[in-house]
Amino acid sequence: MYKVETFQLILNYLEVKSVSLKIVEDIMYLVLGIKVPCLPSKTIIAELEDFIHLLPIEKFFTIIVQYVNEDEKVQKAALFTFTTEFHDLLRALEALKEYQVFVVYLEKAGLPVIESIQALHHAIGMEKYVPPKIKNLFMSLSKIQKIGDGMERLLNELYDVLPLDKIDALYRKKLKTSKVFVDFIAKITSKEMMEIIKNLTAHETYKLFITRTKEVGLDVEGSTNLSKRIIGLKPLY
Repeated sequence: MYKVETFQLILNYLEVKSVSLKIVEDIMYLVLGIKVPCLPSKTIIAELEDFIHLLPIEKFFTIIVQYVNEDEKVQKAALFTFTTEFHDLLRALEALKEYQVFVVYLEKAGLPVIESIQALHHAIGMEKYVPPKIKNLFMSLSKIQKIGDGMERLLNELYDVLPLDKIDALYRKKLKTSKVFVDFIAKITSKEMMEIIKNLTAHETYKLFITRTKEVGLDVEGSTNLSKRIIGLKPLY
């Protein structure tokens, strides 16, 4: 029974509603000698991967490759991440107390943010990120056909192929059946999180980072909004 998906949905729903089945498990063991299986809970990463599986990956990669190969503005933005100027901007941002609070909060919410930052540093040729070269994908960018659309249009095209109905349906389902997901959403949409983001985005170093990256066509905020929508979150701030 424990391997049946419908039965698991019932158990998960009860868990989300904070209904404890421990007394039932104890009675089954004491009276009937039946030991209830201890099944491992899904991590928040596994929960979020379910959203990734909904994406039309082939279309995503086709769009991205097309822009990387053909759009001069996207190429300029991508190559900017390998420059000393971008590294200095990112290093200054990461040194902020407000940024460190943001990272720690997301780590506690279950996201491997530090690991992701370290991977980014490695990818763009920066020194290793220490908390409180992935192969260069842009070595051959000689083919330029599409001019003027840039990263904003790239993100819009990626957004247009999102299966929003399926994403929203999965989001609603997980809110009913996954305590891990419910707890995660509660944390990243909490007043505490909003205050952390407010403090970070109000800092002059953050504003400089966003302003300069926008000037070269690197849409950091747009990428963040796309990522949020992929997991069912609609713009909250």
